[in-house]
Amino acid sequence: MEDAELRDELLRRAEVDQQARRACTPLFAKARDGMVHPDDLAPDEQAIVDRLTEVDRDNTRWLGELVERRGWPTHSLVGEQAAVSAWLLAQHADQDPALQRRCLDLMCAAPTGDVTPMYTAYLTDRVLLAEGKSQVYGTQVTLVDGEYQPLDLRDPETVDERRAVAGLCTLAEYRRTMHEES
Repeated sequence: MEDAELRDELLRRAEVDQQARRACTPLFAKARDGMVHPDDLAPDEQAIVDRLTEVDRDNTRWLGELVERRGWPTHSLVGEQAAVSAWLLAQHADQDPALQRRCLDLMCAAPTGDVTPMYTAYLTDRVLLAEGKSQVYGTQVTLVDGEYQPLDLRDPETVDERRAVAGLCTLAEYRRTMHEES
């Protein structure tokens, strides 16, 4: 049976997360284009970055408490959209790699069909890179000479096979989409 209160809180927190990230988008673009260094932000720009940091810190704390008490919020517990919201909070919990690992382990242990494989793939790559290992699916990228490149990718020649199993598009399509969206 679905937990409506938990579902609503996850959806609310994900919306706050996305609002904070949207506010930072112009700053990320300026940094990417070399127009501003993080140490040279104007006070109003720094306030936007500080808000994102505060949102991530609060969501990370809350998510840690949630998974400790209740485990991973699966589709059957909170519905698909709120389960995606839980993944989003975990994905952005970079300040607590141990929590990200715990969330990934819980997602992997969930019954088949109760967690979307695509989101497990994204968190897998994030966790592996944080642990100093190569990513598996190529979901974590960086900009190199104007092109998005996957960070430390294991077995690049078979990445598209792994991506297909997880429900992801090819790496070339993903890189093209990233470029179009930036």
